[in-house]
Amino acid sequence: MGHCNYQQLEGTYARVLRSSSFKTKGLILRSGGQELEIILTKKLRPLLALELQPGDRLRLLTEMKKQKTIAINIMKIMNPMIADDDRREPSAPNVPDTPNASCARPGVILEICRKGTCRKRGSLELVDQWQAEAERNPNFAGLECRLTGCLKRCKAGVNVRVGDRVVSRAQTMRLEDIAR
Repeated sequence: MGHCNYQQLEGTYARVLRSSSFKTKGLILRSGGQELEIILTKKLRPLLALELQPGDRLRLLTEMKKQKTIAINIMKIMNPMIADDDRREPSAPNVPDTPNASCARPGVILEICRKGTCRKRGSLELVDQWQAEAERNPNFAGLECRLTGCLKRCKAGVNVRVGDRVVSRAQTMRLEDIAR
């Protein structure tokens, strides 16, 4: 049986990694003063064109295969405070810290659908809006907004998963109502 070596990396998306025939193969992640070559699975490659821009903060789940780092999952980090801190003090690749203890409900993660109908109804803008609101309001310290795949309630989108529950028509709701 093969041994899997999973690692969580955090850093800044620098640029696209291309093959010798100029096909997109992955990305270059700037982390801890190094530039790391990360190969993306074919399912993840469209993210580079559709959702990511150089300078975006990313958290990746990776595994080593044949001396190459392969990304299994990519999450865009919406908190610019982390990016500023990382630029000031380079260190080894970061593993996420535990959520801030001042949060009324520590570790609240909002997973917002980024697909089809939800996207057309403004899910990407909603992520930015909620993340900005969470950063301004100390009651939401530790709250994290993530983009995710389809939550299977397309007709009722924008859909958001909070723990075990899925909230529909989230674009009509306030952050306080969703995050509790």
